[in-house]
Amino acid sequence: MLQLSNRYYIFLYRLPRLDSEKTMQYILESTDPKATLIEIMIEEDILELVDFKAKESTLKALREIADVASTLDMTQRPYMISFDKDSKYCRVSEGTASCLEELE
Repeated sequence: MLQLSNRYYIFLYRLPRLDSEKTMQYILESTDPKATLIEIMIEEDILELVDFKAKESTLKALREIADVASTLDMTQRPYMISFDKDSKYCRVSEGTASCLEELE
């Protein structure tokens, strides 16, 4: 029921220990990012991405995601932000977020 009444957005954020940068780029540039994400994360498909070269727009998007993660001091994943319906306030899975500052 929650999937019918809520929207979910997934932002890929680099895992240093897994060297996942090229994998994230590949997922974002695939024709069906959701299916590709499932293939890699759930079905554990192994990719050979040695010759893969990402577009500048993809690299920019990943830099922007990393900047937001850094601003929010994200150290754990998954990091979840949830907004109550018709509210500008949110809940986060760790630490604090700018949407909570007005409550403090």
